[in-house]
Amino acid sequence: MTSRSYNPLACIPSPEIVRRKLHETEALAARLRILLDLAERLRAPLDSPTATSPTNAAPFAGQGVALNTSAQPDSR
Repeated sequence: MTSRSYNPLACIPSPEIVRRKLHETEALAARLRILLDLAERLRAPLDSPTATSPTNAAPFAGQGVALNTSAQPDSR
């Protein structure tokens, strides 16, 4: 039995569904950017210019960013 290739246009969802999925994806992307920044800072040597650069110093300070690792939406 041959498997069919995935076709995302086989069933087009409603605009509300697409907006919700887009919002969820954007929220995930924001959290992943924070995680990537943290991982890069931890990997960088302490004496490297990127580790102590003023442009890299606390880019999210004062913004109240918190990582929500649960699969449930944030209840705030």
